[in-house]
Amino acid sequence: MGLEAEVEGDPIEFLNARVPTARVWLFGLGVDHPNLGDTLCTLLPLLAEGDTDVVKEILDPEGWRSIAFAEAGITSEVRAKRLRLIDVQLPRYTNRALLHVYGSLANNRIEVVLDHLRHPYLLGGYIDLFPHYVVGALSGKVEILRGLRRG
Repeated sequence: MGLEAEVEGDPIEFLNARVPTARVWLFGLGVDHPNLGDTLCTLLPLLAEGDTDVVKEILDPEGWRSIAFAEAGITSEVRAKRLRLIDVQLPRYTNRALLHVYGSLANNRIEVVLDHLRHPYLLGGYIDLFPHYVVGALSGKVEILRGLRRG
């Protein structure tokens, strides 16, 4: 999923055009990939700017479950391990990834942040940091506007 050649035109449009490819690539990693958590934290904020629904889809445990059940050629032990990871590890990844998504979207898309706050895996861990990310982004925006006013 490299950048191919030099990017011409709007880089945001370039990234938005690749959301379907990124989605397929992420699901292709598998829930047992050792870098899935970090990858979600890095890639989902970028994807959220172009397609906020893809974040919900990628963080939906039922999507990962359907992949685990549909995957051919794996043993029942491997399937069971992946299903356990969906119940145990994916919620942790989700919390961390949403923290990064909120920080990214709070700058320009606060209504999307409010929508994502309904995610069922928002428990424990990093949840106490979510308001700080949102307030930090909004405070930064206010400071920029004040600076523009002063001129």
